Amino acid sequence: MGKLIDLQQRLSALTPQVVEQRVLDIIVAEKDQILDLNRQQLNDSITSDGDPLGEYASIAYANRKGRADVDLKLTGAFHESFFLQTEKFPVVFNASDRKTSDLVEKYGNEIFGLTVKNKKEAAHNIVKVGLLGW
Repeated sequence: MGKLIDLQQRLSALTPQVVEQRVLDIIVAEKDQILDLNRQQLNDSITSDGDPLGEYASIAYANRKGRADVDLKLTGAFHESFFLQTEKFPVVFNASDRKTSDLVEKYGNEIFGLTVKNKKEAAHNIVKVGLLGW
């Protein structure tokens, strides 16, 4: 009986605010995995809306890169500057690289964030796993 009372007390302490904060804590702890999902989308030349980024206008540049599809990566500095703003929901994806504003202007804010598929992957494989271990 004591275990049931203990469980009831623990469950009653789980307010929406407590759960929300725990989810944010998991996102902070696993930010590298989440940001890698965004980077992989760009490597696959897709935005968070699932739309293609397009192809490089310069054939010479595409040949130099070895690919025609835009991936927003030359030196890697832009991709490596990705960060999450996790003070509250919604979590915001951004980058600190000096090219960020130019890239957003050209390709849109949708270069940041996750596709529906990757949101589900993050929810199931990162957040859910973190909550189950809580």
